[in-house]
Amino acid sequence: MKLANILTLAVVLSGIIAQAGETPKQVPYELKARSSFSLATETRSPFWPVGWRPAGAAEPSGTDTTPVVDTAPKFQLSSESFIVSSVLLANPALATINGRSFGEGEYLPVVSNEQRLKVQVYAIREQGVWLRLDNQKPILVPMRRGEIRPKTTPQFNQEWAIKLTNK
Repeated sequence: MKLANILTLAVVLSGIIAQAGETPKQVPYELKARSSFSLATETRSPFWPVGWRPAGAAEPSGTDTTPVVDTAPKFQLSSESFIVSSVLLANPALATINGRSFGEGEYLPVVSNEQRLKVQVYAIREQGVWLRLDNQKPILVPMRRGEIRPKTTPQFNQEWAIKLTNK
């Protein structure tokens, strides 16, 4: 049995040695098509960050650089639209506004004429809460201790929001 293994190994090795003597012909690599990338002079390069232009570059044609001025009257907050029923001066400070608790920096879900307003709880103090709409001057909403209404069960199938009317 050992002799059969040795003979098989000898035949296999002789075949390998015979193949090693033959060298296959190597075909040199030939480039078929060279790729290229070119842009029109007025086109922004896609490799630049969005909005970036090189120094001294002209504005692209067809763009209007005049600032857009909003002529619509800005909504003014009034302290009568909100009810601050309690203030907790802890870390973090919390205030109950229209039945919900909010912390400093949070935004109230305020809707006026089907438009969402970004009313921020600017500061919570002992006297009441300072609210700010966008970048307008903050207003103080004093705490109304005697005017606490009984708590109603919220309807969870509707989105909760404070609805305002512009006077």
